[in-house]
Amino acid sequence: MLQAAGRTQAGWLDTIAIANFPCTDLHTIDRLWGRYSDEKFSFRVQYRLYSGVTISTENAVRQSGSPEERALDFSKNVGWWVKRLEFLQYYNQLNFTLQAPNGHLPALWFWKIPWGEAFRYGGIGSSRGGCRIDPQLMTTFIDRLEQCGFN
Repeated sequence: MLQAAGRTQAGWLDTIAIANFPCTDLHTIDRLWGRYSDEKFSFRVQYRLYSGVTISTENAVRQSGSPEERALDFSKNVGWWVKRLEFLQYYNQLNFTLQAPNGHLPALWFWKIPWGEAFRYGGIGSSRGGCRIDPQLMTTFIDRLEQCGFN
């Protein structure tokens, strides 16, 4: 994804890179994640969960609400949020098995950020682990998926 966005040297995807990410590459990555996870993980699954098309009854993503509420509901629904601590898991704590909740992966597009960005959201290190949710990046990502025909 970094190479497709021209962000290899930066090492992370900011909102500008996400907003301009090539649709062809998003569809290719989505197709591969879907195929090799029996359609459990993919951008399409994440889009549907965020949009409320496919909803878990336990942690339903609201059809309406602020971007912060929707992003937080999404992160809870896909198992990224640590409820008792009220922040995002560290990347190495994510579940990389087929037993993970639907839409749990792919996740590195969201997790990989520089230290300063992590600090801004309450975390430490170059990860979103320990951070509050970043609704701007999440909204930008969902908007890009919609523009690329994932709806």
